[in-house]
Amino acid sequence: MNSRVFTDQAHIEGSVISLSSRAGGTLKQVLVHEGDTVTAQTPAALVGDEVVRVLLPSVIIHTDQSIGKVFAPGESIVTMIDPSSLRIVDYIDEDKRLSKIAVGQKALFTVDAFGSKGYEGVVEEITASAKTGDVVFSISDKREVRQFAVKVSYATKNYSELKTACRLASGFTVRLWMKLLLPDGAGSFW
Repeated sequence: MNSRVFTDQAHIEGSVISLSSRAGGTLKQVLVHEGDTVTAQTPAALVGDEVVRVLLPSVIIHTDQSIGKVFAPGESIVTMIDPSSLRIVDYIDEDKRLSKIAVGQKALFTVDAFGSKGYEGVVEEITASAKTGDVVFSISDKREVRQFAVKVSYATKNYSELKTACRLASGFTVRLWMKLLLPDGAGSFW
């Protein structure tokens, strides 16, 4: 019996954060660059007389370089990702042994952009509700197969290439293996 669930449709997700000026004004200078890893309180931009600062350690994924442009309060100037929020996410069909996957299980994955290098993570969450999609009417007598999100966390500090490349994370294709729970706990991961 196969003791693993495999999927090649997973992807990396992370919390996207936008920085903006509270008061608005003319963009005078952008002090960070795409791909920069920054710490909390790093100055990111100068808008009017206001220094817009990074609030938490992040990776810069986009900067608006429109020097001289007037930005409204709340209008995004710098976009970043919190690397600690990065997760591997996939939707697993309920009839594909989803009941054998549990929070805390070991998961291994590869990221196509980095070849066959293996990474290790842990199943952090299995959503309680199914993915909702478009309403489709069918005259089939088959019941619709529902999908549930499985989220795998990993230590970004151990995989610097994933941390610094997270600005491209939404485009990465990920292959994910999760070991199934076996009644006797026997067997190695591979």
